[in-house]
Amino acid sequence: MGFEDLVYYLRRDCLEISGIPSSENYTSNDIVIAVGRAIDVPIKEEDISTSHPLPPTPPRIIVKFTLRDTRNAFYANRRKLINKKTNELPGHGLEEEEKIWLSH
Repeated sequence: MGFEDLVYYLRRDCLEISGIPSSENYTSNDIVIAVGRAIDVPIKEEDISTSHPLPPTPPRIIVKFTLRDTRNAFYANRRKLINKKTNELPGHGLEEEEKIWLSH
């Protein structure tokens, strides 16, 4: 197994959420849960193995789910983010109007 294969294997259960600036007012898990609500995929704290911000240009959060099925449902509903902006995330009162997107 080459290095690129190993990187893919390690990240297959992960997603990146981009467009949400870091803040002390919320955690990475809060953002994952809010994005889940915005795309009609209920996420609980126990569904998240780990999440944390990546270097800030552009602002990104990487999340690893405890189950691949949860990750797949989250990713499959990414089209519901097409017209969503950060200020539309439920319960966070973000004022920025940045576009949110998911990648794997």
